[in-house]
Amino acid sequence: MVRYDIVGCGAVVERTHAPVINVLRERDDVAVAGCYDPNPRAARAIAETVGADRWGDRPEPRPDDGVHAVLVATPPDSHAEIADRYIRAGKSAFVEKAFTRTKEEAGRLVSTAREAGVAVAVNQLLRYYPAIEAARAFLRAELDRVDSVHATDGFRWDWAPASDYVVEDAYGGVIHDTGAHVVDTVLYLLGLDRDPDALAARVEDLSKTPDAEPSQECRARIQVDGGGRNATVGFEVSRLRPLPRGVRVFGEFGALFVPLFAPAPILFRDGSALRVRDAEPTDKPDGILGCSLLAHRDFLRQVRDPSVRTRIDGERFLLQMGILENLHAETKR
Repeated sequence: MVRYDIVGCGAVVERTHAPVINVLRERDDVAVAGCYDPNPRAARAIAETVGADRWGDRPEPRPDDGVHAVLVATPPDSHAEIADRYIRAGKSAFVEKAFTRTKEEAGRLVSTAREAGVAVAVNQLLRYYPAIEAARAFLRAELDRVDSVHATDGFRWDWAPASDYVVEDAYGGVIHDTGAHVVDTVLYLLGLDRDPDALAARVEDLSKTPDAEPSQECRARIQVDGGGRNATVGFEVSRLRPLPRGVRVFGEFGALFVPLFAPAPILFRDGSALRVRDAEPTDKPDGILGCSLLAHRDFLRQVRDPSVRTRIDGERFLLQMGILENLHAETKR
């Protein structure tokens, strides 16, 4: 049984992680040692929900405390510091998206985890959606024929976080939230997450609303080059207005539309619309909670054997973090 600490006890833990952890507890896969949050009442509420032994406002990880892993679900600007403390104490880290603030921070966590013989993974759970898995399998044989990609996601913000970091924290804007999902989906679909050191990305034609972070809307063109794989990506995310929630891939094969939350992608070719079902995964999760369960299961595999590589292994997200860092740092141009 893997013993978790949970650091950050806000809405994402309450709505997504806690129900999944309770399923894993029922299967004797997981127990929760401690829950921690600057708001002690939030920490206690989650502790009671998941049967934790203790709760408090700040964890103090030690090599001999009986904890095997940490779920880091705080705002993004504290991810690297918290995960690093646990990794250096010999524990694996499961980090909410966005992984960190910068590519350098992410790279340090990956290197430190490797040296410590533990795992670090990122909760990019859209990778488990059937439409995305099926589209990735379809595109594997079509990458040389891809012309362009357009990735968008927008909706009126209705999430209720436990704090005001989304409007006060420089890393609480749409880029490290919705943008992390959208950029990662593009890289995953095109297989650009496997060898990040061989690739480079440029951000062009960037505009944000407001110009200063945290921005609530971002539009850009992203050019990914290297390793014999190139992609021009039109990127747009918004918390202010609705946008199509998916990725459109255009090439000689037609136009493939990949909804972010759907059972199958749709291929438009020669005036016909076809669902791409021949490449669907056999393990089909039921919604966000089902995807979260698969992500936790993959993380547990890595905790038990850090040499295992899964689709959420931290090393896969270095290029993504470089792109998010550039989107965040650049001003309107």
